[in-house]
Formats: sequence, structure tokens, C-alpha cells
Amino acid sequence: MSQRRLSSTVNSLLLAFTLSVVLALTLVFTALYYFIFEGFEESRLEKLAQNIASEMNVIDESERLALMDAQVSADLRYTLIDENGEVVFDSAQSQLNNGEYILKELDNHSNRPEFQGAVREGTAYVIRYSDTLKKDMLYAAVRLDDGAIVRLAEPRESLIAFAARFVVPIVIVILVVAVLVVVFSKLLTKRIMRPLDNMDVTEPLKGEGYSEMSPLLARIDDQRLMLERQNEDLARADSMRRDFSANVSHELKTPLQVIVGYTELMEGGLVSQEDIPKFSRIIHEEAENMRSLIDDVLTLSRLDSGSISASNLKDVDLFILAKQVADRLAPIANKKDVDIRVSGESVFIEGDESLLDEMMSNLITNAIRYNVDNGYVDVIVGERVQPAKEAVVVVRDAGIGMPEDELTKIFERFYRIDKSRSKETGGTGLGLAIVKHAALSHNGQVQVESKLGQGSTFTVTIPIK
Repeated sequence: MSQRRLSSTVNSLLLAFTLSVVLALTLVFTALYYFIFEGFEESRLEKLAQNIASEMNVIDESERLALMDAQVSADLRYTLIDENGEVVFDSAQSQLNNGEYILKELDNHSNRPEFQGAVREGTAYVIRYSDTLKKDMLYAAVRLDDGAIVRLAEPRESLIAFAARFVVPIVIVILVVAVLVVVFSKLLTKRIMRPLDNMDVTEPLKGEGYSEMSPLLARIDDQRLMLERQNEDLARADSMRRDFSANVSHELKTPLQVIVGYTELMEGGLVSQEDIPKFSRIIHEEAENMRSLIDDVLTLSRLDSGSISASNLKDVDLFILAKQVADRLAPIANKKDVDIRVSGESVFIEGDESLLDEMMSNLITNAIRYNVDNGYVDVIVGERVQPAKEAVVVVRDAGIGMPEDELTKIFERFYRIDKSRSKETGGTGLGLAIVKHAALSHNGQVQVESKLGQGSTFTVTIPIK
């Protein structure tokens, strides 16, 4: 992306604008002055022609040539034309010789527009090119009482020639203006840039600034806050990743040590035949724990990867799913004499059936593990429409319950309220984390209510499309 300096842009624009204005004003005022000057010259020539005509009307015709000759000047051309258009006297073409005026041969002037205008109107003013003098001339013609025409003419300067007189002063003015504009624009740019140079990017809304910049500064501040939050989130995510990796390593190491230890004893023949079934059962249980941990880690990794794949979405009846999970976990519940009761109604949502099954399994499994002997687990599936239409799954148990100050932490990965108790009941420490993320993946949420000795109630809500 090409970049330009603000100061250079301001300087060039200001200089171009100022010079354009100076040139435009110069042309306008030159033209205005030119036309005012021309009007003045026309009035002057008209008045002079009227005066000469007045004098000629009161003198004899024999005296007219002498009067005309007396008026001759270097700037004006005097011409006397009879009523037929023949030139009697022309200051540019007549010479006095031995008391007589010798006139060079000139064309008949009856076709001249100033002659015709004066004959018709009495006076006429015409600007035209003179074939005799080979230049533009301003003519003022007045008809005398006897029908003759007295005509005065002077060279007419074109607008371009008139403006050429001022070229040098105009160039000097433009150069002076250009220097002043450059100096002024540098000072102006420096003043404009001061708030930008002094802006603190960590707190752009503070300090001196322009109101027009407020939306931009607000956006910069929002971007700064967003980046800070993202950095904090990344830091937390990185910390969670390291903690998660450490916890997974620790959780895997324990069963591996047990498995390796017992297999070494069995391989070395240090285990009696009577103890082999016991050791095999322990090895099998630890292997199952490892398998469960690996399955849970893979599930969480899948949930962390992003949204649910569209190919995995299908209509799922949560009531039927709850009954299937309850039936599958019935043998575990029977060992603790825990009764699983499923009630409610069919509620369909669009979701990933395997994740929903994992979520339901973890909730019911936890309810069984941390229950009391001869206890119960109630699974209630239903639907509500306020504040929006959503499916509701409630898993309530009569178990040991949890301290209220621990409820905000139980959805963290590998978090256990009572580590020694958890070892007895089993589990990977990832079940409730999977429940939370599975609900979030379906745009839902999970809530918990519990007190020590009074059981726990987990409520999952998922929007129905």
C-alpha cells in the first residue's frame, strides 16, 4: 500500500489551492479592469467625436479640413466622409502640400458599419479590423447636419495584449504568495499534527484531540481493548493448555505405573497363582481408567476444535436418549442400590447425538457415583417456552452434595472437590467439563444447585430451533 505524508499532502493541496485562487482572481480582475477601461475609452472617444461634430456644424465646409488637421494626434485617427461615402480627409492618409491637403486614394466608405450606423442613427460605435491600418480599431462616427460623417478611431488592444502588461507583476506576486503559502502550510501542518504526535496509543481517548477524530479514536480504543482481551484469553488458554497437558500426563502416569509394576511382578514370577486373578483385575481396571481418560481427552479436544460439524447434526429425542443412557448405566446403579428414574416427554433438538449421549452419560454417572446407598437419580426431560423455546434436562440425585462455594469450580478440567473420595468412586475429572462444553456447543448452558448432604441438581437447557 502506497503511503503519503500528511504534511506533504497538506502543503501541496494548500499551495495548489492558493495559486489557483490567485490565478483565477488575477484573470477575473484583469478582465474586469479591461472591460471597465474599454468602456471608459469608448465614452471618451464618443464625447470627443460629439465635440468635433458640434464644432463642424457651425463652421463653413472650407474650414473643416483645417479643423480636422488641427485635431490630429498620434493616438487618434480622424476621418471626414461625405454623404456619399467618399473620404474627404483622413489623418492617417492625408498630407498638407502647399496649403492643400493631398489624400491618398481610399476606398469608398459607404459600406463601413460605422458609416451606415451614423447615417441611420446619427451616431455609431463599432469595433472592427481596419484593412487600411491592419489592426483592430474602435470607431466613433457622428452625422453632421449636412449629412457628412466625422469619424474618430483609435487602436483597440485585445484582452490578451492588455493582460500581457501585467505578466511580470503577476509572476512576482505568485512567487511571493508561493513562498508565504509554503511557510504558512508548514506551520499549519505542524499545528494540525501536534494532537496526533502527542496521542497516547495506550489511551487514545485521553488528551488533546479533534472532535472529527473521536470515531476513529474510539475505534482504536475498542481495538486496543479487544486485543488486550484476546491476549488475556490467549494467555489463559495457554495456561490451561499447559495445566491440561500436565494433568493428563499425571493422570496417565498413575495407572501406567500400576500396570507396569504389576506386570513386572507377574513377569518375574513373584506373584503366586492365587494372586494372579487379583493382579489381572487391577491391571484391567487401570487400563479401563486409561481408556476412559483417553476417550474424555479426545472428546474435549473435539469440543475445543470449534463448532459441531453439520454432517453430525440430526434430530435427537432427548427423552429417548435419557432412557437409553439410564438402561446402559443400570448395572452400575444396581451395584450401589441406586434407582434411576426417567420421566418427562419427548423433546427433539438438532444436535450431535454422540456428544449429547456423552453429556447425559456423565451427568447420570456422576449422580450414581456420588450417591448414597439405596438412593435415587431422577432424570426429567421436558420443554419450556419462556423466555425462549428450549429443551430442559434435569438430573437430580439424593447423594452427598457439594459445598456451595465449590460450585463455580466443578466444571474445570481435572477439578475434584475431594481427591481421596474421587479415587474411591473413580472418574477422570473431565466429566463435568465435557458436560459444560457439550451444552455450549449446542448453544445451551448448564447450571447446578447443591448443598452438602442434600444432593445435587444439574439443569441443562438447549434452544429448540
